[in-house]
Amino acid sequence: MIAVGRTVNLEVLVDLKLEDIVGKSIVFIGDAKSVNGMAYVAEKEGVDAVNFLIKEVSCEFCIHTNSLICSSRTMEISQCFSKNIAIPYIVFSDPEIAVVGLTEKSAAEKGIKVKIAKYLYRQMGRSHCDGEIAGEVKMLVSAGSDKVIGVQLFGACATEIIQIASILMHTGMNYQEWIEMIWPHPVYCEIFKEALKNLK
Repeated sequence: MIAVGRTVNLEVLVDLKLEDIVGKSIVFIGDAKSVNGMAYVAEKEGVDAVNFLIKEVSCEFCIHTNSLICSSRTMEISQCFSKNIAIPYIVFSDPEIAVVGLTEKSAAEKGIKVKIAKYLYRQMGRSHCDGEIAGEVKMLVSAGSDKVIGVQLFGACATEIIQIASILMHTGMNYQEWIEMIWPHPVYCEIFKEALKNLK
């Protein structure tokens, strides 16, 4: 594997002069943000950017929906960008990899104490039915709020089922409410319920 990484693309700004910027609203999306390189995030940012520029929504709305960095008059870019953690990151490897929310390291940097739940693919019926027993989930639960704040997953269909974790994290449900949901069986996504049951 060759992984050379990504870097911010600021070529669009090379020809901008100070008089072109002062007093105007400027929005940055996609590569110009250097937050992540996911096309699906840039797509969402593009929609929010247009809505912001035509005044359909406020900048505050954009911040709360994973969206754009913007500079409007005296506003500093660093003061106006999404800190929403629930953007899924996916890798189409074999097995697949998917992550949403905080990691142990980022939670520690924010001073958040966590409880950790893990579960193996080989412990699930669906994995054995499909012959896809390689994989594991790791879930971070805030020790203070009992809410799931991070999910790291690798295994079959990880890039598909991570969105379920993302949606449930957005609802703000605590981990016990995740467990009490009715999950189909046998399916891959029930790995979240089984992992969280280990916290009981």
